[in-house]
Amino acid sequence: LEPCRARCLYSLPDLDEAGRGVIISVKNKWSYGGQWKNMARWVWYIMEAALENISVQKNGFIGIGVDDGPFSMSQFNRKLENQLIKFATDRFLPIRCVALHQCYDSKLFEFIIPFILGMMGKNLRARYRIYPASLRHKRLDTFNQMGMPNEMLPTSLGGGQDYDVNEWLEERRAAGK
Repeated sequence: LEPCRARCLYSLPDLDEAGRGVIISVKNKWSYGGQWKNMARWVWYIMEAALENISVQKNGFIGIGVDDGPFSMSQFNRKLENQLIKFATDRFLPIRCVALHQCYDSKLFEFIIPFILGMMGKNLRARYRIYPASLRHKRLDTFNQMGMPNEMLPTSLGGGQDYDVNEWLEERRAAGK
């Protein structure tokens, strides 16, 4: 439950205009503490929860990485990052990653980008978009053009969705999921 409490990875409750799920990753909230397998389990749970929606099964999901603010090398686990990229590219999961968007302002991330691109396959690399801090003012317009209105995006991206993943998890637990 540590990854859930940290709000480091979650699925938005609304779908975009094309019926795709949107999964948000907030990198500066990732913490492994020697337990990277817990993070892998949480990723798997989020993906499985997204698959409960028939539209997401058909249309896939969009991943948005929000790396605004400071983050350190301790929040980058090469083994886990490689596994996550394999999940998205090698069809380990029965869900299709339609696009990945990376929003960042850390100079450290510019150092890591070549390693991430090297781990991606050709198809996912073609669908990977990067938004440095210098383009922060264009993010919402770009997401709107892609069918993700401001109302559905989290406040961390400048949108209007104040979403609590812990409440979502408690509702799922109460429903026996």
